[in-house]
This record gives sequence, C-alpha cells and structure tokens, in this order.
Amino acid sequence: MEINLKNANHQELIRAWETIIDPRKAQEGLSPQLAFRQLIIRAFELEGAEVRFPYQVKEDQERDALENLDGVIYLNGHSCIVESHCLSKGGVTSRRANVSSGHISRFRSKLMNRPGYAVGSVFSATGFSPSALMQAQLSLPQTILLWSEEEIKECLYRQTFTKAFKIKNRRFFEQLIPDYDHRVDYL
Repeated sequence: MEINLKNANHQELIRAWETIIDPRKAQEGLSPQLAFRQLIIRAFELEGAEVRFPYQVKEDQERDALENLDGVIYLNGHSCIVESHCLSKGGVTSRRANVSSGHISRFRSKLMNRPGYAVGSVFSATGFSPSALMQAQLSLPQTILLWSEEEIKECLYRQTFTKAFKIKNRRFFEQLIPDYDHRVDYL
C-alpha cells in the first residue's frame, strides 16, 4: 500500500511518522522511504514554506533522469534541496543503517549543480555515521544541514520545522556545525 502525504494534515503526518519509525506499526507494502520523503516536504509546506515534492531532473522526456531529488524547500529567501533517508538493512523491521559519507558525497554533488546560495538539508530517521558528519562539515562552500530522528520528531510534533531551519542554518554559518541540535535553543 503506497501512501500519498502530499495533501495530508498535521495529524496524518504524525500517524505516518509513527508508522515509519516503529517496525511494529509497519504496513505491508508501505514504502517507508517514499512516505518519509513526502512527510518532510509536506511538514514544511504546512508551516508556510513553498515546496516541490520529489521529482526527477530531465533534459527532456526522451532521456533518463539526470538526478532524482527528494524535494525542494523555499523559505525566507533560502532555496534548499532535500535528501531524506529512512535506511534499513533487510526491511523496516531489520537493523537500521546510518547515513554514510557516501550518501553525503552524492548529495553534495547535487548541491554543487545548484547556484552557490543553495542550502542542502539531509533528514535521517536512522542517524549519521561519524564520517558523514565530517563530510558535511567539510562541504564548504556548500551548506549541508543534518537533521536527526529526534529533531525531526520534535519539529513534527511542535510544528517547528521552519523555525528549526532558521536556527540550524544560522548555527552552521556562525559555527560550522552541520548537525547542530536546534532543540538547545528552546531550553
């Protein structure tokens, strides 16, 4: 069963999130990765951001895709491409895998194809490897913000993705911390 979250309300996003992260709630045929991609983009849209849902970049309709994007967010003068990872080895109920430096490197290549002012955000429901954190920090002049499962959950429940984006982007600019935990600013 494929779900479509493009028109979901906030409560439907929360239910989808709980299904994505809890293997006991997994549904037969549900693609956690696809649902996660749509959830992130829709959550920003519900908070007033202009968005583009996952799509393929093609030279023309006759050719293969040049790249696949999980979505784009336009917010407060920022243009942000999104990568969303809900990784597992052997299915949603199996061992979860962290986003690797290879994932960050491939994402950086997509970001480098954009104007220099573009920001990248990588959302992970499974975490980041130490080498991925280092790769994101060394991605300059590109900005890659890393979002943890805990941050995503907090933003989803409190409806604060746009506020968190502003905080994370500012902290990266000032302190070069790609995985800055925006929740510190709430304390």
